[in-house]
Amino acid sequence: MRRLNEILPASCIAMELAIDTQVAREASTAGRSLARHALALLGSSDAASIIGRDPRGAPLWPPNCVGSISHTKKRVIVAVAHAQDYSSLGIDVEEDGRALPLRLAQRIATDSERAWIMDCDDEVLESVRLRLLALASAKESIFKALWPLHHVELGFTDARLTRVPGGFSATITNDKVVTGNSEHATLEITLLRSRSALYTATRIRALQIP
Repeated sequence: MRRLNEILPASCIAMELAIDTQVAREASTAGRSLARHALALLGSSDAASIIGRDPRGAPLWPPNCVGSISHTKKRVIVAVAHAQDYSSLGIDVEEDGRALPLRLAQRIATDSERAWIMDCDDEVLESVRLRLLALASAKESIFKALWPLHHVELGFTDARLTRVPGGFSATITNDKVVTGNSEHATLEITLLRSRSALYTATRIRALQIP
């Protein structure tokens, strides 16, 4: 178990736990157990509470807290924060060696995103495979952050990403999603790459939601 201090601000608690399972339910159980530990570190009085699920399977957090959970077969990560600081969090983790089929870019990426995937000089994401993986992960973290606020199923091209230092900037173009005073919200996604995994995190500050 370790803290993931690099992916979110100090006002959030982000943690990682190594696991070894082929069963999604076991990974999910480990994630909720780690989330309760993170809530305790955050100082939540509801840290011992059961973290439920909404009809879509997303975590239901205790009052006054927000969070997100992600897992692979090798690791679980969680992030939690006080609702007074953030309206929502979304995180995703992918194994660094995972290879998504290149044809997936036609479904999840906009024209400009595909151009970046196929032809870019990126010191952190040095291959087409890694850029596609990072794009998919970043969009997953965005969807996780927006779902609890709007309960809208977003399409992959509803989030248009631009690579920036430290991660991505995203413009949300789905008219059903209203963040702040604009239908086209701009969100920041943090990207972290370790020797074995790739992490993305989206945070929405409390003041961004009316």
